[in-house]
Amino acid sequence: MQTDTRNIRVILAKAYGGKHSDKKHCDTADLIYKEITGKDNPKRDPLTGWLEMGQAKTAEMQEVTDILTTFERELRRRDDLAGKDTWRDFARGFVRKEQAAGKDYRRWLTWFCSDQKRMEWAWKETPESIRARWDMAFEKPVIKERVPAGV
Repeated sequence: MQTDTRNIRVILAKAYGGKHSDKKHCDTADLIYKEITGKDNPKRDPLTGWLEMGQAKTAEMQEVTDILTTFERELRRRDDLAGKDTWRDFARGFVRKEQAAGKDYRRWLTWFCSDQKRMEWAWKETPESIRARWDMAFEKPVIKERVPAGV
């Protein structure tokens, strides 16, 4: 895979000097890749690589925009969250990482919106305040058993 050989080229450049794009590093990385995997390193057209990266970036940004649109709608906000760097970083990093860990942002929003007192201040929510209270939505409630009086 292209990224594997690039990583090998970077290591070679650090070890022997020069740039990772030098022909000797590229050829050596291809040989190492072939020895390790038993397959030739697939040759790629740089233009195709750039187009694929652009499509992946567009899909990622659409996902981030969808997440922030959901936050905006559920928190009843009128400001454009997707247009702010801090909120984009929040959705791109924290929310997606938590989603991968099984903590879905929709569940957090349901928990947050279930309390009228919290909703009164929803317009003041920031990525930092959401991070601070994130785990509260995923805690299991502790139910205390009532002990009858006189026992």
